[in-house]
Amino acid sequence: MSVIEKLKTTAARLRGAREAIASSAATVRQEIAKLREELAAKRAALKLARTAPIPRDEIPAAVAKVVRDAGDLWLRGTGEPGSGAVLKDGHGRAYLHAIAPPTGPSLPEELWGPSLRFGMIAAADPEMAARWLTRICTAVDYVPGPAAGERAALVAQLEREVADLERTEEEFVDTAVAEGVEFAHRPEVVKRRQDEADAQARADQKAKDAAAVEAWNEAARHQGQPRPTVARMNPDK
Repeated sequence: MSVIEKLKTTAARLRGAREAIASSAATVRQEIAKLREELAAKRAALKLARTAPIPRDEIPAAVAKVVRDAGDLWLRGTGEPGSGAVLKDGHGRAYLHAIAPPTGPSLPEELWGPSLRFGMIAAADPEMAARWLTRICTAVDYVPGPAAGERAALVAQLEREVADLERTEEEFVDTAVAEGVEFAHRPEVVKRRQDEADAQARADQKAKDAAAVEAWNEAARHQGQPRPTVARMNPDK
């Protein structure tokens, strides 16, 4: 069943919620469980699309770009943390000056560093660097994600489908509860609704306090009393 067909089926379930509830509370619970299974599967697909590595057949092209960029950065002296300030003219030029200064050849430790860097290898022998990196990456056992060129569109589609399923499941549970079926909302729904209720309560209290201050001010203007504050009106706060 396609994603669109599943969403249509889910919508039909919601429209038929009252009939299902009237016939069997157990059926309703099963329907909600199915919706949550669909939601979990869709969220897993979204996570894979967002975070999984590229397909194996795209590794060579990605490696070639990384090697090219690493070599270029290293030669410009901008790709090795901790050494850019010393090698302002780029690593290649710095090495050239280091091997033939006026006082004779030398290779200062600050130019070489504590270990051989990938950027230097990429600049000196791009093909070898690519072979090494490709061998390392292809040896990893992993579940590949979508192709790089398709990933953004797929992620956007899955985000919409997840949002649709979340909204449908929440509405279905609301309908079930309204008809007397005991069923808890998902934890994130409970938290969001509590946060919204708390924010509304704070806003209502703020409006109430402001109205009270304004009423006191209005009375004071007629009676010559001092201007009140929320703290004076609510000494326990």
